Amino acid sequence: MSASNVAPGIVGGAPPRGFALEVRTLGFDLTPTLYQHAVDHIAAKVAKYARVISAVIVRLRDVNGPKGGPDKRCTVEILIAGGNPVIVEETEQDAYAAMDLAGERLAKLVGRVLDQRRTRRRQRGRKMVRNRKLLH
Repeated sequence: MSASNVAPGIVGGAPPRGFALEVRTLGFDLTPTLYQHAVDHIAAKVAKYARVISAVIVRLRDVNGPKGGPDKRCTVEILIAGGNPVIVEETEQDAYAAMDLAGERLAKLVGRVLDQRRTRRRQRGRKMVRNRKLLH
């Protein structure tokens, strides 16, 4: 974890394999254990795609305040080089559970987005003609 805070509630550090990670909170304080949980359960799940990820931004927010109920919202935004950002949002009882669910959804979604991108790139250069013959 980085010793210098960018602003209150924002901590930046070196997650696995070097892409930029920011964890921001609104409505409660960011603890070192919350930050480490974000590294372990969100950044680690997308680390295999690190070569195309520019940044991962995790936003934790207390929606209902002290009222109770499912009130911790975790929004994760991944900036992919040369593409649109991928955003996942989950709301749960506590921030840890919300991060776990968001991390699982995010890993599947980023994999699917990159697979579609790879497939589109492969098909772009081919031209099909009658009788399914491939021209070079």
